[in-house]
Parts: sequence; structure tokens; C-alpha cells
Amino acid sequence: MPHQSTIRKTALSLIYALLEQHCEDISSFPLQEFWEIALEKEHLHLQQALTGAVLHVCRSAEDLAAPVLKRGRELTAYVPQTEITHVLSATENLLRALGKLRAIVGDKRRNSVTETKKMTDLILRSARQLDGKSEIVLSGQESTHTAPFFASLRRWQKILHECATLEDPIQIGSNVEYAGLSRCAKELAILRPQAENLALDVYSHREEWETCLQRLLRNYIPQRLDTVDRAILYLSLHELKYRGLDAPIVISEANNLAHEFSGSKSSPFVHGVLAAAVEELASPQ
Repeated sequence: MPHQSTIRKTALSLIYALLEQHCEDISSFPLQEFWEIALEKEHLHLQQALTGAVLHVCRSAEDLAAPVLKRGRELTAYVPQTEITHVLSATENLLRALGKLRAIVGDKRRNSVTETKKMTDLILRSARQLDGKSEIVLSGQESTHTAPFFASLRRWQKILHECATLEDPIQIGSNVEYAGLSRCAKELAILRPQAENLALDVYSHREEWETCLQRLLRNYIPQRLDTVDRAILYLSLHELKYRGLDAPIVISEANNLAHEFSGSKSSPFVHGVLAAAVEELASPQ
């Protein structure tokens, strides 16, 4: 579960974007494009964790694949079998992709997110496909001649199967080795919908927050406020009135947001406006 402060910051970024564009019709706002940029850092963390997990799983890939290739070639030299040939070819391709990924990760000049993701995805896809091809071969009749190859292939398949499970990190079971990856994937999957729901809920009440700010601000109109400050105040007023959060928590979080995303004078200003809002909400209507 993402921390509430992370959800709050992420929601704030959407509220800010909507205010900046004076968006009246939410359906016209490019949400998908917005989140691709807004969550770029989180996607990068997930990609790094996934690449690390793949390299960890495949740390002994060459050692386990070598006897498969050797014994498989010996078999096909005497008894050509299409399924075995496919396994050998796919194994060679996977090992080449793994070598390229290690080279990219080890070379800072080439270690781009795009290239790393491309090779990681290729390895995961190849491992899943090769796992299926290996299963077909192993389902065949085992004989004295094929027994050594089958034994090597079973050991190799364990890595393939483990690697293939990483394609969907959210579905990783209780394997503690990949708990960090699974947690990162789950938090990212939850973060967007929760932050988006909060932001759109806040924004749907924008007229109410404008009216409220007009009462609270002296010699100032809400439209003259810095957009970041307006977004913070909208979010904080919403949390006070509709989410029932304690005033000290809301004001503290608002101060933190102002310190991080706005100017040096914003924090005391936001604090003062929210303190007045708390008094207004507490007074009998």
C-alpha cells in the first residue's frame, strides 16, 4: 500500500495540471499521457527492480544451459527432432539476450532505461516461451538415449519457470527474494487509481473551494494565488471537510507540500489560510 503522503503528492500533481489548463471537461484531459510522465520515476524504480531480479534468477544460466545445448546437439545429430531443435535455438537466443543485458547494465554509457527495458522484456518473454517448449519436449517418451538431455533440461527449466513468473510481479507468491519487486509493482498499480480518484474528487468541488477561499482571503482573490498554492489549499480543504482528517495532520501535510513544491513564503501563508478554515468549520453555522 503506498504511503498516504505519496498518494497526496501524486494527487496534487494532477490537481495542479488541471488548474493550469483551466480544465472544465475532465474527459478532454489526456490522463494516460499525464500519468506516463507523472509516474516516470516510479516506473523507473520498478524497471530497475525487475532487471535486478532477472539478473539474479539468471546468475547461473550459462552453467545450466551448457549441458542442455551439448547433449541436445548430440541427440539431434543422430535423431533429428524439431522440438529439441527449437529448444536449443531458443536457449541460444535467450543467452545472447542475457549477455547483452549484462553488458548494458555494466556500461554506464549504454545503461539507458529504454535499452534495459527492451532486453529485460525480451528475456522474460523468451523464458516464458522456452519454458513452454521445454514442457513439450519433456512430455515426450524418455529413453536411455534421451535421459541425460531430459535431466539437464529439467534443471534448466527451473530457471526458465522462475524467470517467467517475473513477467507479472504483482502475482509473485511468497518468495522472499522478490518481495521488494512484488511490493513495488503492487504499490505502483494502486498509486494511480487512488491518487486519480482523490484528485478528481477534489477538482469536482473546485467551485466550493473557490467560494471558501474568497471568504478566507482578505484583499486577495483566489485566481491571483499561485497555482501550486491553490492546488494545495483545494486538497487540504477537501481533506478537512470530506475526508474527516484531523486538522493538525492536514495543516502539517499542507506545510510539507508547500515547502517542497512552492516558494519560501507559501508555507506560512497556507498555514494561515487553513487555520482560518478550521475555525470556520468548527464555528456553528
